[in-house]
Amino acid sequence: MKNKILFSLLSTFLFSILFINAPAFAAETTDPLINLQVGQSGDLSSSVEIFAIITLLSFLPAIVITMTCYVKIVIVLSLTRQALGVMTAPPNQVITGLALIVTMFVMAPVAQDIYQDAYLPYKDGKASFEHTVEVAEKPLKKFMVDNADESHIKMAAKLADVKIDKKEDVPFLVATLANIITQTQDALGMGVLIMAAFVVIDMIVAAVLMLLGMIMLPPNLISLPIKIITFLAAGGYQLIIEILVQGIKV
Repeated sequence: MKNKILFSLLSTFLFSILFINAPAFAAETTDPLINLQVGQSGDLSSSVEIFAIITLLSFLPAIVITMTCYVKIVIVLSLTRQALGVMTAPPNQVITGLALIVTMFVMAPVAQDIYQDAYLPYKDGKASFEHTVEVAEKPLKKFMVDNADESHIKMAAKLADVKIDKKEDVPFLVATLANIITQTQDALGMGVLIMAAFVVIDMIVAAVLMLLGMIMLPPNLISLPIKIITFLAAGGYQLIIEILVQGIKV
Protein backbone atom coordinates (compact mmCIF):
# COMPACT_ATOMS: atom_id res chain seq x y z
CA MET A 1 0.00 0.00 0.00
CA LYS A 2 2.83 2.39 0.88
CA ASN A 3 4.55 1.59 -2.43
CA LYS A 4 1.40 2.48 -4.39
CA ILE A 5 1.05 5.81 -2.55
CA LEU A 6 4.74 6.59 -3.14
CA PHE A 7 4.41 5.74 -6.84
CA SER A 8 1.34 8.00 -7.18
CA LEU A 9 3.09 10.93 -5.51
CA LEU A 10 6.18 10.48 -7.67
CA SER A 11 4.10 10.34 -10.87
CA THR A 12 2.19 13.48 -9.90
CA PHE A 13 5.46 15.29 -9.20
CA LEU A 14 6.95 14.35 -12.57
CA PHE A 15 3.83 15.37 -14.49
CA SER A 16 3.81 18.69 -12.63
CA ILE A 17 7.39 19.40 -13.70
CA LEU A 18 6.60 18.58 -17.31
CA PHE A 19 3.48 20.74 -17.27
CA ILE A 20 5.31 23.73 -15.78
CA ASN A 21 8.23 23.48 -18.19
CA ALA A 22 6.05 22.82 -21.27
CA PRO A 23 6.27 26.44 -22.55
CA ALA A 24 10.06 26.27 -22.30
CA PHE A 25 10.19 23.08 -24.33
CA ALA A 26 7.81 24.59 -26.89
CA ALA A 27 9.94 27.72 -27.18
CA GLU A 28 13.05 25.68 -27.94
CA THR A 29 11.33 23.99 -30.91
CA THR A 30 11.96 26.19 -33.92
CA ASP A 31 11.20 23.88 -36.85
CA PRO A 32 7.61 22.63 -37.10
CA LEU A 33 6.94 19.05 -38.08
CA ILE A 34 4.79 20.13 -41.03
CA ASN A 35 5.57 23.34 -42.85
CA LEU A 36 2.92 24.39 -45.34
CA GLN A 37 3.78 27.45 -47.38
CA VAL A 38 1.87 29.17 -50.12
CA GLY A 39 3.88 30.88 -52.84
CA GLN A 40 3.56 34.56 -53.57
CA SER A 41 2.18 33.88 -57.04
CA GLY A 42 -0.78 32.02 -55.58
CA ASP A 43 0.30 28.56 -56.79
CA LEU A 44 0.27 25.60 -54.46
CA SER A 45 3.51 25.16 -52.56
CA SER A 46 5.56 21.99 -52.65
CA SER A 47 4.21 20.81 -49.31
CA VAL A 48 0.59 21.15 -50.40
CA GLU A 49 1.35 19.43 -53.71
CA ILE A 50 2.99 16.52 -51.90
CA PHE A 51 -0.06 16.26 -49.65
CA ALA A 52 -2.30 16.25 -52.74
CA ILE A 53 -0.22 13.49 -54.36
CA ILE A 54 -0.36 11.36 -51.21
CA THR A 55 -4.13 11.85 -51.09
CA LEU A 56 -4.37 10.82 -54.74
CA LEU A 57 -2.36 7.68 -54.05
CA SER A 58 -4.82 6.73 -51.32
CA PHE A 59 -7.53 6.67 -53.99
CA LEU A 60 -5.40 4.53 -56.32
CA PRO A 61 -7.37 1.28 -55.68
CA ALA A 62 -10.63 3.06 -56.51
CA ILE A 63 -9.05 4.53 -59.64
CA VAL A 64 -7.87 1.11 -60.80
CA ILE A 65 -11.29 -0.43 -60.22
CA THR A 66 -13.47 2.28 -61.77
CA MET A 67 -11.30 3.80 -64.53
CA THR A 68 -9.55 0.78 -66.06
CA CYS A 69 -10.43 -2.66 -67.42
CA TYR A 70 -9.59 -4.37 -64.12
CA VAL A 71 -13.21 -5.14 -63.22
CA LYS A 72 -13.89 -6.93 -66.50
CA ILE A 73 -10.77 -9.07 -66.23
CA VAL A 74 -11.19 -10.11 -62.59
CA ILE A 75 -14.89 -10.97 -63.05
CA VAL A 76 -14.20 -13.15 -66.09
CA LEU A 77 -11.37 -14.96 -64.31
CA SER A 78 -13.53 -15.51 -61.21
CA LEU A 79 -16.46 -16.87 -63.23
CA THR A 80 -14.09 -19.16 -65.13
CA ARG A 81 -12.85 -20.63 -61.88
CA GLN A 82 -16.43 -21.09 -60.69
CA ALA A 83 -17.40 -22.75 -63.98
CA LEU A 84 -14.56 -25.23 -63.62
CA GLY A 85 -15.91 -26.21 -60.22
CA VAL A 86 -12.70 -25.52 -58.30
CA MET A 87 -13.43 -22.87 -55.70
CA THR A 88 -9.89 -22.49 -54.37
CA ALA A 89 -7.66 -23.11 -57.40
CA PRO A 90 -6.34 -20.75 -58.47
CA PRO A 91 -6.71 -18.83 -55.18
CA ASN A 92 -8.05 -15.30 -54.97
CA GLN A 93 -4.55 -13.84 -54.67
CA VAL A 94 -3.52 -15.40 -57.98
CA ILE A 95 -6.65 -14.20 -59.78
CA THR A 96 -6.24 -10.70 -58.37
CA GLY A 97 -2.56 -10.60 -59.28
CA LEU A 98 -3.17 -11.91 -62.80
CA ALA A 99 -5.97 -9.39 -63.36
CA LEU A 100 -3.74 -6.59 -62.10
CA ILE A 101 -0.84 -7.57 -64.37
CA VAL A 102 -3.10 -7.80 -67.43
CA THR A 103 -4.61 -4.43 -66.52
CA MET A 104 -1.16 -2.87 -66.30
CA PHE A 105 -0.29 -4.42 -69.67
CA VAL A 106 -3.43 -2.99 -71.29
CA MET A 107 -3.19 0.43 -69.64
CA ALA A 108 0.53 0.88 -70.41
CA PRO A 109 -0.08 3.16 -73.46
CA VAL A 110 -2.44 5.34 -71.41
CA ALA A 111 0.07 5.56 -68.57
CA GLN A 112 2.80 6.43 -71.08
CA ASP A 113 0.72 9.32 -72.46
CA ILE A 114 0.08 10.62 -68.94
CA TYR A 115 3.78 10.36 -68.12
CA GLN A 116 4.97 12.20 -71.23
CA ASP A 117 2.24 14.83 -71.59
CA ALA A 118 1.48 15.55 -67.92
CA TYR A 119 4.21 14.42 -65.55
CA LEU A 120 7.35 15.39 -67.49
CA PRO A 121 6.27 19.02 -68.13
CA TYR A 122 5.27 19.33 -64.47
CA LYS A 123 8.60 17.84 -63.35
CA ASP A 124 10.50 20.30 -65.55
CA GLY A 125 8.52 23.21 -64.12
CA LYS A 126 6.78 23.98 -67.42
CA ALA A 127 3.24 23.32 -66.16
CA SER A 128 1.30 24.06 -63.01
CA PHE A 129 -0.23 21.39 -60.81
CA GLU A 130 -3.78 22.24 -61.93
CA HIS A 131 -2.82 22.08 -65.61
CA THR A 132 -1.08 18.75 -65.03
CA VAL A 133 -4.25 17.25 -63.58
CA GLU A 134 -6.28 18.47 -66.56
CA VAL A 135 -3.83 17.00 -69.05
CA ALA A 136 -3.63 13.69 -67.16
CA GLU A 137 -7.41 13.30 -67.31
CA LYS A 138 -7.59 13.41 -71.12
CA PRO A 139 -6.04 10.03 -72.07
CA LEU A 140 -7.81 8.31 -69.19
CA LYS A 141 -11.17 9.78 -70.19
CA LYS A 142 -10.57 8.85 -73.82
CA PHE A 143 -9.93 5.25 -72.80
CA MET A 144 -13.13 5.08 -70.78
CA VAL A 145 -15.26 6.72 -73.48
CA ASP A 146 -13.87 4.47 -76.23
CA ASN A 147 -14.60 1.31 -74.22
CA ALA A 148 -17.95 2.37 -72.77
CA ASP A 149 -21.19 1.47 -74.50
CA GLU A 150 -22.97 4.42 -76.08
CA SER A 151 -26.22 3.61 -74.29
CA HIS A 152 -24.42 3.63 -70.95
CA ILE A 153 -22.89 7.02 -71.73
CA LYS A 154 -26.32 8.42 -72.57
CA MET A 155 -27.77 6.95 -69.38
CA ALA A 156 -25.00 8.44 -67.23
CA ALA A 157 -25.34 11.81 -68.98
CA LYS A 158 -29.09 11.74 -68.37
CA LEU A 159 -28.57 11.05 -64.68
CA ALA A 160 -26.06 13.91 -64.50
CA ASP A 161 -28.41 16.18 -66.50
CA VAL A 162 -25.68 16.87 -69.05
CA LYS A 163 -26.15 17.30 -72.80
CA ILE A 164 -23.49 15.60 -74.92
CA ASP A 165 -23.02 16.36 -78.62
CA LYS A 166 -19.70 14.56 -79.18
CA LYS A 167 -17.32 12.30 -77.29
CA GLU A 168 -15.01 15.15 -76.33
CA ASP A 169 -17.87 16.76 -74.37
CA VAL A 170 -18.36 13.76 -72.06
CA PRO A 171 -17.60 14.79 -68.45
CA PHE A 172 -15.05 12.74 -66.57
CA LEU A 173 -17.51 11.38 -63.98
CA VAL A 174 -20.00 10.44 -66.70
CA ALA A 175 -17.28 8.52 -68.52
CA THR A 176 -16.29 6.79 -65.28
CA LEU A 177 -19.84 5.63 -64.53
CA ALA A 178 -20.39 4.44 -68.10
CA ASN A 179 -17.07 2.60 -68.09
CA ILE A 180 -17.69 0.65 -64.88
CA ILE A 181 -21.18 -0.38 -66.03
CA THR A 182 -19.94 -1.49 -69.44
CA GLN A 183 -17.00 -3.41 -68.02
CA THR A 184 -19.24 -5.24 -65.54
CA GLN A 185 -21.92 -6.18 -68.08
CA ASP A 186 -19.39 -7.33 -70.69
CA ALA A 187 -17.64 -9.46 -68.09
CA LEU A 188 -20.89 -11.10 -67.00
CA GLY A 189 -21.83 -11.82 -70.61
CA MET A 190 -18.48 -13.42 -71.34
CA GLY A 191 -18.61 -15.35 -68.08
CA VAL A 192 -22.03 -16.80 -68.92
CA LEU A 193 -20.72 -18.12 -72.25
CA ILE A 194 -17.80 -19.79 -70.50
CA MET A 195 -20.04 -21.30 -67.83
CA ALA A 196 -22.52 -22.59 -70.42
CA ALA A 197 -19.82 -24.71 -72.06
CA PHE A 198 -18.94 -26.37 -68.76
CA VAL A 199 -22.59 -26.86 -67.82
CA VAL A 200 -23.00 -28.97 -70.96
CA ILE A 201 -20.15 -31.20 -69.78
CA ASP A 202 -21.79 -31.57 -66.35
CA MET A 203 -25.12 -32.54 -67.97
CA ILE A 204 -23.48 -35.12 -70.26
CA VAL A 205 -21.56 -36.71 -67.38
CA ALA A 206 -24.67 -36.81 -65.18
CA ALA A 207 -26.72 -38.43 -67.97
CA VAL A 208 -24.05 -41.08 -68.61
CA LEU A 209 -23.85 -41.94 -64.92
CA MET A 210 -27.63 -42.28 -64.78
CA LEU A 211 -27.60 -44.66 -67.75
CA LEU A 212 -24.88 -46.75 -66.13
CA GLY A 213 -26.81 -46.88 -62.87
CA MET A 214 -24.06 -45.11 -60.92
CA ILE A 215 -26.46 -42.92 -58.98
CA MET A 216 -24.36 -42.85 -55.82
CA LEU A 217 -21.26 -41.59 -57.66
CA PRO A 218 -21.01 -37.77 -57.52
CA PRO A 219 -21.05 -36.39 -61.10
CA ASN A 220 -18.61 -33.64 -60.15
CA LEU A 221 -15.99 -36.27 -59.32
CA ILE A 222 -15.98 -37.36 -62.98
CA SER A 223 -16.76 -34.06 -64.69
CA LEU A 224 -14.08 -32.02 -62.88
CA PRO A 225 -11.03 -33.61 -64.55
CA ILE A 226 -12.88 -33.67 -67.89
CA LYS A 227 -13.63 -29.94 -67.62
CA ILE A 228 -10.04 -29.11 -66.70
CA ILE A 229 -8.67 -31.19 -69.60
CA THR A 230 -11.14 -29.57 -72.00
CA PHE A 231 -10.26 -26.11 -70.69
CA LEU A 232 -6.53 -26.69 -71.16
CA ALA A 233 -7.02 -28.24 -74.60
CA ALA A 234 -9.01 -25.20 -75.75
CA GLY A 235 -6.23 -22.83 -74.73
CA GLY A 236 -6.95 -22.23 -71.06
CA TYR A 237 -6.18 -18.86 -69.57
CA GLN A 238 -4.07 -17.96 -72.59
CA LEU A 239 -7.17 -17.93 -74.80
CA ILE A 240 -9.26 -16.04 -72.25
CA ILE A 241 -6.66 -13.33 -71.67
CA GLU A 242 -6.06 -13.00 -75.41
CA ILE A 243 -9.79 -12.47 -76.03
CA LEU A 244 -10.00 -9.98 -73.16
CA VAL A 245 -7.04 -7.91 -74.33
CA GLN A 246 -8.15 -7.88 -77.96
CA GLY A 247 -11.61 -6.72 -76.93
CA ILE A 248 -10.29 -3.60 -75.18
CA LYS A 249 -9.71 -0.44 -77.20
CA VAL A 250 -6.57 1.50 -76.28
